[in-house]
Amino acid sequence: MAGMSQVEFTMKYNMRLSYIQYKGKKRKVDTGDQLATKDPVDLDSRIDYGVLECILEIFGEMNENGCLPDIATFNSLIKHLCKIRRMEKVHELLDKMENTKGHYTPNPSTYSYLLKSLKKPNEVPVLLGRTKKNGCVVTPYIYNLILKLFMDWNDEEGFSSIWYKMERNGLGPYQRSYTIVVHGLHNKGKMEEALQYFLRDDVKGIDTRTTYQIVRQSH
Repeated sequence: MAGMSQVEFTMKYNMRLSYIQYKGKKRKVDTGDQLATKDPVDLDSRIDYGVLECILEIFGEMNENGCLPDIATFNSLIKHLCKIRRMEKVHELLDKMENTKGHYTPNPSTYSYLLKSLKKPNEVPVLLGRTKKNGCVVTPYIYNLILKLFMDWNDEEGFSSIWYKMERNGLGPYQRSYTIVVHGLHNKGKMEEALQYFLRDDVKGIDTRTTYQIVRQSH
């Protein structure tokens, strides 16, 4: 730690964490391209748990060297635990982050990883309530994640509710929001509805290839 501040020391470890996760993801791609495995799910699981072991080793090393973790450090662990569905550990860690005010109070990125791991519509308001209780601002990015979840779940009521909240709070809907809706409706074969969203005056920048397919298939 000689010659480095605490912030620089922590940042160095965070860069290692990011690199480990990147290498794990790349290894999956490379292995999938090169090997014809009989059980790709098992192979992916072994890679994921190998990455987790490396992350935990870095946490241990930080502790031994007196290096304090920050929110980016904890988010790296939260992200990977969500990915491998260790949700009990995720919530245990989140409780610790929420109850210990300081360098690792949960931020929008923290909750975005949890949102991506949700499986049912009724889990969304619970997580949003937790976000609000912790004083974390719900960003347009978070709203768009929720929009996509409700679109994927085909939950029209949930989708309409979030769309209304975005408008009411002045946080959209933006171009990304419309892109999610148009692509989602297109993928579900609802061409007329998708076209209606695309033709709104306040929408610009939606992917032209998908738009062409929508226009062609709706006529």
